Amino acid sequence: MIYNIYDCIKNEYSAVDAILNSLDLITIIIAPSLPLALSIAVYYAIRRLKEDKIKVALPNSINIAGKVKMCVFDKTGTLTEEGLTLHCVLSSKDSVFSEEQTINIDQTMRKALSCCHSLSVINDKICGDPIDLIGQLASGFEFKVSDLVQKQYKNEVTAETVDPKTGAKLGVIKIIPFESHLKRMSVVCEATDGEVTVFCKGAPEQIVLHCNQATIPDDFTSQLDNLSSQGYRIIAFASKTLPTDSDILSTPRDTLESGLTFQGFLVLANRLKPETRVVVEELKLAGLRTVMCTGDNLRTAVCVGRECSMIPDDADLYLVTAELGENGSLAVQYTLEDHTPAGIVMEDRHNMYSGPFRKVHLAMEGETFQLISKHDKSLMDRVCVTGTIFARFSPEQKMSLIDEMQQRSYSICMCGDGANDCEALRHSNVGIALSKCEASLAAPFTSSVFNITCVPVLLKEGRGALENGMAVFRFTAMYSVIQYISVLLLIQYESILGDYQYLLEDLAIVLMFDFALGYTKPAKVLAKKRPRGSLMHPYTIFSFIVQSAIVVGFILLSMWLVQQQPWYNPFDMIRSAYLAEGEMYVAYFETTVNFIHSSFQYIIISLVFSIGHPHRRALYTNIPMCISVLLTTCLLLMTMFVPPDKIPKLEMADIPSNTYKLIMLGLVMGNLVLALAVEYSYRVCRPLQWFLKLLRCKKGHKNKFKRLIDEMNAGGIWPLQSNSGV
Repeated sequence: MIYNIYDCIKNEYSAVDAILNSLDLITIIIAPSLPLALSIAVYYAIRRLKEDKIKVALPNSINIAGKVKMCVFDKTGTLTEEGLTLHCVLSSKDSVFSEEQTINIDQTMRKALSCCHSLSVINDKICGDPIDLIGQLASGFEFKVSDLVQKQYKNEVTAETVDPKTGAKLGVIKIIPFESHLKRMSVVCEATDGEVTVFCKGAPEQIVLHCNQATIPDDFTSQLDNLSSQGYRIIAFASKTLPTDSDILSTPRDTLESGLTFQGFLVLANRLKPETRVVVEELKLAGLRTVMCTGDNLRTAVCVGRECSMIPDDADLYLVTAELGENGSLAVQYTLEDHTPAGIVMEDRHNMYSGPFRKVHLAMEGETFQLISKHDKSLMDRVCVTGTIFARFSPEQKMSLIDEMQQRSYSICMCGDGANDCEALRHSNVGIALSKCEASLAAPFTSSVFNITCVPVLLKEGRGALENGMAVFRFTAMYSVIQYISVLLLIQYESILGDYQYLLEDLAIVLMFDFALGYTKPAKVLAKKRPRGSLMHPYTIFSFIVQSAIVVGFILLSMWLVQQQPWYNPFDMIRSAYLAEGEMYVAYFETTVNFIHSSFQYIIISLVFSIGHPHRRALYTNIPMCISVLLTTCLLLMTMFVPPDKIPKLEMADIPSNTYKLIMLGLVMGNLVLALAVEYSYRVCRPLQWFLKLLRCKKGHKNKFKRLIDEMNAGGIWPLQSNSGV
């Protein structure tokens, strides 16, 4: 700009004309299509995601998906099948478990299964939670909410169950709903003979706390561990008979749910989805951490984690438990899981593991996580780096897990299907809902295919969109640089590109490439290395500077070569007739050569920035891009070899020598080879990569979790004891 003002003053332009000419250069260097460059790749990604049945609510999250470092999954309905099936019922009578039953279930247990739920009837169809439905069907009782004969009961009932075998009836007086932090629900029922009973169900470890311990079978824990280790979902049931004169409606929940008699387990099979293991292994091969966060039993979650290869067979898994002592100190215990084909056995481990920490995984429940988060931040750092299984987590604890991970610089993709995942989906960097209900309202992405195959699809599109966006942006910026350099070099000849030359470059060439370059599809395989997310990365700056130097060099070379030709007519001999009239002359040889070579450079730069590996597919797979290259090349060849008088609007000089035209094509090919060689050199030349890394002046890792990994590797001992002991 300063040089342009100086040149205008030297050639005796008025001050106003000098300033206007200089300001005109600003409109060239700042491309108006830059906003388009930032959004075109995302637009194509949204179209492809729609074809894969993934709806996008927040388009900006697509680019964020390209930088994801960790994937967190819910279990039920996400990793495992949505539909549960009845495996068996284990009834408890006289504190002894029965054999596994599906028929001939104990009568008290049948009553509990028939009424301890929150089902309703809509259009003569029983609706509600699938677990409730399975339990009600297993009971063999009929369930109805209409045509109730209230006079059969002392209290008003809202629903009724009927045993078709005996005709016995139970009326539901009161429903105490399930609460995630309590992990249980209850109902109060009245029989037609006036007997009032409380039935309670929920997580076994919670129900047992509210039971009379004399009614708990001696093998309660071993049965629970054995079934959980096989991946079954277990619901415990208990009951208590109330005095007939009890004020049921005003009795507190804690009173109703105390002193219960343990009745047994409802055991449900929840099989792994066939796609789960394949996807988890694909994510792990790409260097992404996979974590499970569920409200289910810990040992059930561990079994699923093993089955889907989230926890490798050769890895040590520690169950972490924490308790707060009377003096406020935190006591943490690590229990090693002995994984054998027969099941899972937990053994106390007092000597610490001293192998590579990457082979260590932690599993814990929500209460332990909450205590560690509050009382031991140092241990929480290590939990976030090595924790893999997080079970018995409430919705709030799931959200807290996401927040803790993000504080350690993890960019998280959360995938879940239920209402209890909403907060976690909303707080994660990228949330994918496998649902059309509540979860879909909280997540930026919703998949209509209800399995986790959508996760790698989204991550590939995110990486592809990020790379495509960067490529289109770099191309658009280089287009401005090329045109700016072209105009700047022509200033000394008191020439300028013609209006139709600008039009041809801006619309017929550049705009076409802006749309075509971002169309490249993502790679079929997730690479271990994530794409660069910064325009100020040393590689981007290095590429920009070197490519700009190549542009200047080849334009100057082409203009110098034309001046060496015997038929060359110096511009001073031509322009005198035009400058007297106050006009800028376009049809110089230098201007024509400048225009042709700079136009070819747009094609060259588009090819250079089409290098897709490892996050995008090869150039030949991008059909619009191939067509654009072919059409623009043909168009420019036509401008070279067709006589200028046939296309007068372009205001080109008549180059009489076809030999020189072939020399120009040779220069174009040389420019292409050199530009591609420079771009490829960074990918394969280790010394250059090392040099550019030094230019970043980077001291240590930017991500906190990487610094923690280095510390743990240096320490060499894991699990690490908390400050308060083990």
